[in-house]
Amino acid sequence: CEVLMPLIEDPLELILAATQRRLRHAKIKIKKEFAVGVVCASENYPYKSSPKSEITVNNIPENSHISYAGVSLEDGKLMADGGRVLVCVGTGKSIEEAQKNAYKLCDNVNFKGKQYRKDIAHQVLK
Repeated sequence: CEVLMPLIEDPLELILAATQRRLRHAKIKIKKEFAVGVVCASENYPYKSSPKSEITVNNIPENSHISYAGVSLEDGKLMADGGRVLVCVGTGKSIEEAQKNAYKLCDNVNFKGKQYRKDIAHQVLK
């Protein structure tokens, strides 16, 4: 879902159709782009829980977005409090561009013990 949603041209139309029980008649328009998602996980994932830590996001570059998962809001601050904390999604005209945008966003997201794989989409790009 994290990598599909940014490729839908008008997600609001689909949400409205779902609330009106006419989803099967809705037309899904997909952008002619690619998307790559990189999970940022907590320090001890997948073995045990990590202590909560504040998440800072320096910048969300164009053609990228964040899908939050193991996150809570405390005193107006985003806190990493789960194993799979968030997904950095990049889009682009090619898989290589989408991958670059996803990893650029990963570099702009910080929390204590952040870890993520560095090989997402590499098999496709060989």
